[in-house]
Amino acid sequence: MVDLENGRKATSEVGKEGGQTKTTATNGGGRGPTWAEVIKGTPKRQAWTTHKISDQELGSIQTRFPDVLEVEEEMLEESRGFWKDLAVLVRSLGRQVPADWVVKEVRRALKLDYNPECFTMMDGYMTLCLACEVHREAAVKFGPWMVAGQVHAMERWRPNFVPGRDDIGRGVVWLRLPRLPLEFWRTPIILQLAAKAGKPLEVDSFTDQRKKMGFARVKIELDLKEPLRPGLFVKGRKD
Repeated sequence: MVDLENGRKATSEVGKEGGQTKTTATNGGGRGPTWAEVIKGTPKRQAWTTHKISDQELGSIQTRFPDVLEVEEEMLEESRGFWKDLAVLVRSLGRQVPADWVVKEVRRALKLDYNPECFTMMDGYMTLCLACEVHREAAVKFGPWMVAGQVHAMERWRPNFVPGRDDIGRGVVWLRLPRLPLEFWRTPIILQLAAKAGKPLEVDSFTDQRKKMGFARVKIELDLKEPLRPGLFVKGRKD
């Protein structure tokens, strides 16, 4: 079963049909919603809108302002060096949450002895700067990040990121795989199944130690722009 444990849930069922283990999802046919749409839920009317210029408008601006400033690459590289190993890009996939709430949750979850520095940007984006690369990697891999009931996408900072034009496409969620036959209950097999939904990061301790076998639980990294998969067939042995 593919189940988002946090936020909105996409449910499915696993059974056996003709020697195959089948996973079916509840969403309808067609392309279906993306992971980001499922997590975000029903969109609310925004108080503010962001105007993204068209190619025609860009051409008009370039005609009015023909001068082009080229910043020296050495200066840019020096500036990027401050961010590349320490910073993460963050955005709420639901309603906007105050930046200091996000900072407090990151500090609590990672057990830090300092508050990460936060830089708020346009369109609900923010950048968190941590003290070292180890803490940055821990923040990226920790998810799912839930702050004030809202799922937050978080990924490593990248050069030339423009809020409103570019987007954060990475998210971490827990995936549930229920009613697995016992012979499938091995970590390598579970990770192989989870890889069809996203990039597996780890199984939880109960799954790894087989303490609760109602469902397997795997942390996966998702491309939030990709559509929700309706399910998959797993070839099994005929009875």
